[in-house]
Amino acid sequence: MDDGLTGKVGLKYYSREKNASNSQWRIGNIYAGGLGVQKDLHKAIEYYTKAAGKGHAKSKSALDSIRREHERKALEACMFENIKKVTNDKTERIVKKYCQNEIAEKSLKELLPKQKRKRAKWF
Repeated sequence: MDDGLTGKVGLKYYSREKNASNSQWRIGNIYAGGLGVQKDLHKAIEYYTKAAGKGHAKSKSALDSIRREHERKALEACMFENIKKVTNDKTERIVKKYCQNEIAEKSLKELLPKQKRKRAKWF
């Protein structure tokens, strides 16, 4: 198996492999890194989730990593949005706890930025 396959060739090759969970992880890596294809975390998460459901440890780790990154960004955004409510250290801790609880309840897909829809080209 060639670990260097990317883009459409890699997607085609790995989609035909027998070891489905490892192939799904590899496809997730292609989408997550934008390796020869447009970067798409939504598709990466889809493939990582399938592989993780079959017990693939690297896929579980990839999902955890994506979640940590986007939880941090969501916390920063929540704190920025609610900072005007902060009047002292105590209220800052309360707002931070509120934001952490809000973020913890969201699914990983909810933490990702919304996908932009591609417009049809009219000639």
